[in-house]
Amino acid sequence: MAKHVDVQRKAQEEIDRVIGSNRLPNHSDRPYLPYIEAIYREALRYSQPLGIGAPHALTEDDTYKGYFLPKGNHPRQSRSDTHSLFLRNNGSC
Repeated sequence: MAKHVDVQRKAQEEIDRVIGSNRLPNHSDRPYLPYIEAIYREALRYSQPLGIGAPHALTEDDTYKGYFLPKGNHPRQSRSDTHSLFLRNNGSC
């Protein structure tokens, strides 16, 4: 939000228009705050609060980029790796 002041301004305008300044938002306001909802979803899409997918375990010994990974190992993949793989497989980068 600090980088996108225009987004922050538009979000505040929507909150002021729908909720005003005399109360806090509640769940019943959600349908009337589509811009806030879009910001919320984009923030979760961009940086998920939890890991993606279920944990995996190797069923056999493997080698990846010169690293030996024994059977039963639980490899972890970072979000940046996932993002890079998506872009390469998508052909975008």
